[in-house]
Amino acid sequence: MQVSSIVVQSPLLKAVLENVFEGYEGITAGLKHVTFARPFEPFFYRWNRFKDVVENEHDETTRSHLQLLYTVMSVGLEETVSTYHDLLNHSVMTFDYLWTLFKPGDVLLCKMGGKDMMVKLQSSEYSGLAACRGFYLDSKYVDWSGFGFGYASHTISIQPFQGTKPITQLEAYPATFNPHFEDIKHQLVSRGKRFETLQGYHYKAYDGLAEIVMSANFGSHFFGPRNRMVSPYIGSTVRTEWLTSD
Repeated sequence: MQVSSIVVQSPLLKAVLENVFEGYEGITAGLKHVTFARPFEPFFYRWNRFKDVVENEHDETTRSHLQLLYTVMSVGLEETVSTYHDLLNHSVMTFDYLWTLFKPGDVLLCKMGGKDMMVKLQSSEYSGLAACRGFYLDSKYVDWSGFGFGYASHTISIQPFQGTKPITQLEAYPATFNPHFEDIKHQLVSRGKRFETLQGYHYKAYDGLAEIVMSANFGSHFFGPRNRMVSPYIGSTVRTEWLTSD
């Protein structure tokens, strides 16, 4: 027998769980019925905080309620916690245990357009049919809309894989797992500051060789790939000099 879900109705428990899950998106411990479903991700992510609350509770009635919940959750999470730490000790992860690696609010390291990028995880879930099941990470990052800065959404998918895979070889992973985390963070912050300075209107000019790789027809004349010299504006005129491929 396995516990598939738990419904918390005790007012004493709810008061304690409000503290345990403070700031955890999607959990409102003050509701009339608070339901947690297997594999009990919220308790897994806040397990140490929950254990501290149980151990430090002085009210006997509240402590008895907490102890009952702790006992039930321990049975449900014992194997998960053990497997999770075993995988982390070897710096690897399996597809079925990916959910243990990604905690809402974590800063993830991934790539966009071949470049390093950090995003903030909003939520994660397994989705799709068994034949094409994937693990999806819904995140947000700061971007420019053309009018102002704000959060944009970004979804990262991790496709099923067999056996174990090094954490740093996943399509995305918590940034702190990267041994060069501080250096990458510094580079991205610097890049972000440069990006911020580009807001508004700016004039840029180029002086040098420009390559046109597209062919063109002008009447009966055909022009293949060619180069041209481009100079900055002089008054309202642009000076260009066409160069043949010779």
